[in-house]
Amino acid sequence: MVKKLLLLELKNLIYNNEKTNSTITMKESKISLGAGIGLLAGIIIGSATDNIGLWIPLGLCFGAGIGTTLEKKTK
Repeated sequence: MVKKLLLLELKNLIYNNEKTNSTITMKESKISLGAGIGLLAGIIIGSATDNIGLWIPLGLCFGAGIGTTLEKKTK
């Protein structure tokens, strides 16, 4: 009984996802890519220096700034 309910829910999710993917298009943004890379770099540097509280926001800010600069260059 539980398996049937789970399969039914899974089918509904897949159907709804296919239905919405055809109408919604996602734009790739260099700001979000830069922020993600900066966040990763901030976590690594913060972990290495034992100061994660400082480096996570710094990495996020630097990454978003680099992403903004790259996005302005392509336009």
